[in-house]
Amino acid sequence: MLAGTRFYATATDSATVSVGFLHERSLHKITETSARGFSLIELLIVVLLIGIICAGGVSIYAGVTTDSQIRARTDELRSFFYACKHRASMRKTPVTIQFQNQTLFIEQSSSLKLQIPELDEKTAIQMLTGLRVDPQGFFTMNSQRINTLTLPLTLPGNRPHKITLEF
Repeated sequence: MLAGTRFYATATDSATVSVGFLHERSLHKITETSARGFSLIELLIVVLLIGIICAGGVSIYAGVTTDSQIRARTDELRSFFYACKHRASMRKTPVTIQFQNQTLFIEQSSSLKLQIPELDEKTAIQMLTGLRVDPQGFFTMNSQRINTLTLPLTLPGNRPHKITLEF
């Protein structure tokens, strides 16, 4: 076959139908004027835009992750304190809450405990010393009734946050 050769087909009514150039694109020679690509500037601009978009996505993701960590710890603490309240009410005995080795637990039972590595040991011991639940289900600290408790958390990246629980 020769490049640029036209082929014709004859229909049944003796009319000539032109099929056109066969493989015209594959036979086309690439010249310097038709060879195109991306310049280095265009490529750098695209990479820069992708970087900006990714940085924005990472910051949004970090905020969502922090919120979910705080929400998870809040729910865990709320559940633990509710279980303490329930135990005191059901058994009609006071429950004393302790914190040691990054774990909240009650003196009366080793099965009711919650490990919280985000709580600072010294601060948590100071804040939780004397925390009890009386048989009526009220939280007391140093013989005074409390309605809220605020605990400081240190999330990954040394970001401090406070969780406030209402009783």
